[in-house]
This record gives sequence, structure tokens and C-alpha cells, in this order.
Amino acid sequence: SEVTYPKMPLPSEQKWGRHMWSEDYRDKNRINTHESGTAPCKTACPAHIAVQGYLKMAAQGRYQDALALIKKNNPLPAICGYVCNRRCEDACTRGTIDESIAIDEVKKYIAMLDINAETRYVPEKVVPATKGYFDEKVAIIGAGPAGISCAYYLAEKGYTNVTVFEKNKEPGGMVVYGIPSFVMEKNIVQAEIDVLRAMGVEIKCGVEVGKDITIAQLREQGYKAFYVAVGCQGGRKTGVAGEDAKGVMTGVELLHITTDDESYKLTGDTVVIGGGNVAIDVSRTAIRCGSPKVSQVSLETRDIMPALPEEIETAESEGINIIGGWGPKEILTEDGKVTGIVFKKCTSVKDADGRFNPQYDENETMTIECSNVIMSVGQAIEWGSFLRVLRLNSGMVIILLLTRLHIRQQSRISLSVVMYIQVLNSLLMLLRQVSRGLYLFTDMYSHTAHLQ
Repeated sequence: SEVTYPKMPLPSEQKWGRHMWSEDYRDKNRINTHESGTAPCKTACPAHIAVQGYLKMAAQGRYQDALALIKKNNPLPAICGYVCNRRCEDACTRGTIDESIAIDEVKKYIAMLDINAETRYVPEKVVPATKGYFDEKVAIIGAGPAGISCAYYLAEKGYTNVTVFEKNKEPGGMVVYGIPSFVMEKNIVQAEIDVLRAMGVEIKCGVEVGKDITIAQLREQGYKAFYVAVGCQGGRKTGVAGEDAKGVMTGVELLHITTDDESYKLTGDTVVIGGGNVAIDVSRTAIRCGSPKVSQVSLETRDIMPALPEEIETAESEGINIIGGWGPKEILTEDGKVTGIVFKKCTSVKDADGRFNPQYDENETMTIECSNVIMSVGQAIEWGSFLRVLRLNSGMVIILLLTRLHIRQQSRISLSVVMYIQVLNSLLMLLRQVSRGLYLFTDMYSHTAHLQ
């Protein structure tokens, strides 16, 4: 019998309106796999990469073709090969027979072609216009995964004046400053960045927009559009007493510090608060910084911790003590320095509706003596002076992307590398139809809010 596929009416067939879009489009449109349609692995992939396609090409030895296919949807395959949480493998139907195909390992092997300059894949530019390349100047603020992805696809579409401004010493954002070298070497990121430079993108590091240069000054230099991808480079704390004591820091701070200074040392025992993969990285970093004893405490018990099982096993093999089912109550201090931390028993992490709403037994407590408390419980945006200098002007389009690394840090960059591509076509469209207003993309699941 004839297979019927779901179809979305074209704009010429039905007037576009609010009834035509949904904030949950990714889940609703991709959750089902049709018998003759999209493969389960492709459906499960946040970037919707043609997994079955590049696996076939790799099997045929067509590695360059496989890499080209991957980069149609993900410009950072080597990075993702190291930190991906492998949702495709969870959905692989081969797993119903024996075990899933090692999709991520194949992708990592293919992506390693980018490490070697001789085999590096630099895509040919495909300009969607008859007049030739686009010479409009575009400023991208932030050289993290979002900014890199934006620059990649703009260059691929024929934009010849794309500049990325990065406040840190090295481009890469949280991929560089949030993932330790013992998880992924920095030369992997540098190779991906080199592809960007080969495509004609200029990257200016050590330049903080809003402090070193303003949007108004960039406009005076001829920039027509701005893509703000500042990311979430600040750490969150829990709000308990004693957080201002010496010896308390966030996991993001520690990872950033040790990236810039590998000789950084921690003295005394350390307690890491958090249960995700980032918290695991922080604990393993603390061990390498010389802390004699590291304990990691999370709200979740071992069986429901967000961190991957293999990550937990690796941490325990390095001597890290994993303790589940406790939440911070108070940080003990003496003369302004940390001396320990008190925890209260967590009876439940989520409510009946599945929302994060931890409940505690205040009478059951646990005290751990330590000199350092590192909180790895989420991330926040550090705007700096950027918002103070942001002004809307007629004829300027700003794409503002508030990148959200999973609020409880379930995965290192579980969505950050792959979730931006969906908004890039909007940027390309807006560049051709420059209008008045600020377009705000709060994250991959949000609709576009047009603020007049």
C-alpha cells in the first residue's frame, strides 16, 4: 500500500499565522519514526544529522563525503565526538538484537580528518543568489559553539565580511573553558576553528563588546547585523549561608582558571556540589589540582544521577567519593574561610509533575569537613556592560541568542554545540530584509519575540 507522509502546508497554500507554529515543534515533529521515513538515530539526534547516511559512507570508505554530510548539520563534529551523550545510540534499533552500533566512535573517527590540515574538510561556498557573494558586514559577539556555528554557515552561504569578537584569550567559549584537557585536548577545538579561518572568517580575541568597543562604534565601522551569542559563562550558587567565604567558588570558575593556568593548586579537602557530567569534570579537576580528598554530593541518588554511568565510574576509579541524596544547608566558616559544609537529606528531587522541586528532611543532616566548596549546579549569563550600551536603531537587526547549557548541567554541552543551527536561517533571511527591531531567541525551544 502507498505510504502517506505528514506534510506541512506551504505559505502559498495557507496563510501563515500563530496556528502554524509550536514551541514544541522539535518534539512533536520528530518524535515519531515512520516505517519508510526518518531513521530512529537521526530522529534522536538534537542536530538531526543523517546518521544512517554517514555510517553508510564510512562503511564504503568515503570518509570525506561522510564528514561533508555531518557538517551540513553540525559544524563541530570532532568536538561532539568527544562530549556527545549519544542519544542516537540509545535509539539504535540494532540494540534490540544485540547492541547498538558505535555511532559516536565512527563519527569521532571521521571527524579526526579535520585535525590533519592535509585531510581537513573546508566546504565549498554555496551562494543562494545570482548576484554573487554578500558583502554586508556581520558582527558575531561570542566565539562559543553558537557564534562558531553562525560564522560557519554565514561563510558557507557566501558572506565575505564576518567577524567574531571574543572577550577571552582563545576562541571556543565553554568548549575551551568548560571542558578539561583530560576530557578533550584543546587542539581538537583549534582544528575546528582553523576550518572557520580557512573559510574567510576573522576572529578577534581579547575584545569585549560593551567594554572595549560598543555596538554604536561597530555600526560606524559598517556592520549591518549583530549576532549576540554570549553564552552562560557564569556559575550559579545555591543561596545557602556562608557562600561568600574564602574557599567557595563555582565549577565554571575552577574550569576556567585551570584552563588559563594548569599549575593552579587547591589546598585541603574539597566538596563538589552537583550530580551532572560537569560536576564530575570539576571533581576530577580538583584531584588534579592537588586536593587530597574530593567528595561529590548531589541531590540525586546514584541510580538517578544525571551524569553518565561511565563518568561516575571514572570518577570513583580516581578516588572521588560520590554521595547521593543530600542538599547543601550551610557552609561552615571560621575567620572568613571554609571549614566544612552541612547537608540536609533530600527526600525527593522532582514533584508529581516531573518538575525540579527538591524536598528535604531538615532534621537529618550530614557534615563534611573541608577547605574548599565548589558548586556545579548550573550556569548563568554574564552580561557585563553589554546591556548598558545596547541601543536599537532604525535599519539594524540584532539576533540575540541566550545560550542555555542544560540548567542542571546534565551534559557538558549536551545541546550547546548543536542547538543553534535552527535559528541561523532566520539570520540569513533578516540580513536580506533588514527591518527595525530586536529579535530575541531565548533558547532552541522558544518562539521568536519581536520587540517593538
